[in-house]
Amino acid sequence: VVEVEYKIEMPKTTFAPGTYTFDVKNDGKIPHDLKIAGPGGKKTPLISPGGGEALTVTLKSGTYDFYCTVPGHKQLGMDQKVTVT
Repeated sequence: VVEVEYKIEMPKTTFAPGTYTFDVKNDGKIPHDLKIAGPGGKKTPLISPGGGEALTVTLKSGTYDFYCTVPGHKQLGMDQKVTVT
């Protein structure tokens, strides 16, 4: 998962249920984080520019919202819907 100013890039947005480790990299110029909202969701700490964090989560069937919790970032486009089926 790559984060840059106001965009979250993922290689795919549909997954089978299971446990995944997302390697989150901040390629932007300001700090970002990644929250996975949904069943069993989790959040990274704030990631400095050029930094990264691994986030392991067990995804169950449903819809998830992957977004940055820094105020205003989600509204500016750092929001990605993910489907688990």
